Amino acid sequence: AEVQEQVRNHQPMTILDCATLNIQALTQDAVYYETGIKPLDERIRGFKSKTMTIFASAPNMGKSTLSLQALMHISEQGIPTLMIQLEMSPEHTGQRAITSALGITEQQATDAPEETLQKVREYFAGRLTPYFINAYSLQHIIEIIRVYARQYGVKVICLDYLQLVDGGGESEYAKPMLDNCFQILIRKCRHLDYSDTPISLFFETDRHRLRDFTPDDIQR
Repeated sequence: AEVQEQVRNHQPMTILDCATLNIQALTQDAVYYETGIKPLDERIRGFKSKTMTIFASAPNMGKSTLSLQALMHISEQGIPTLMIQLEMSPEHTGQRAITSALGITEQQATDAPEETLQKVREYFAGRLTPYFINAYSLQHIIEIIRVYARQYGVKVICLDYLQLVDGGGESEYAKPMLDNCFQILIRKCRHLDYSDTPISLFFETDRHRLRDFTPDDIQR
């Protein structure tokens, strides 16, 4: 009944309206939120406002790491962000944030919890940090986005992760090219011309961070 009411009250839009909206958008300054990962930002400029970016890969390939790292960087620029998590608990996410921010291993944090907590508080003092919430349904996710955008001014949202389609088997996204060395393949970018040349990044396991790939990483 609710959907029927929405359709009945819907104001029709034509293709001319769509074209007009596009021209209006072209005259406005686009907002890009840089991820802090230099090779990626050089290629796509960062996350463009009012668009969706999809990270696709097999499990345990760094999607959550890349997302959290980007959100933390964007938040540190004073821009409110939100991670909607369907898989990891707050504790697990916090552990990744600690290793990323402080550059210590999980074991080091476990061995000195009070010292680690003090360092964490000092690191995040005065910094804007991403909001975090666990979600459990599509309707819940929709309502979370509405509330956080309206009440908290959130500009960038990461949904980790809503895997609706499982194609099965392996794909070009399935494997890193070398141990700790990953490639980002950009297959579509509606707002920019893009290159098929992969972006190579090195994954620092102990810090849960991605950084620029260098030839020395192969030798190691």
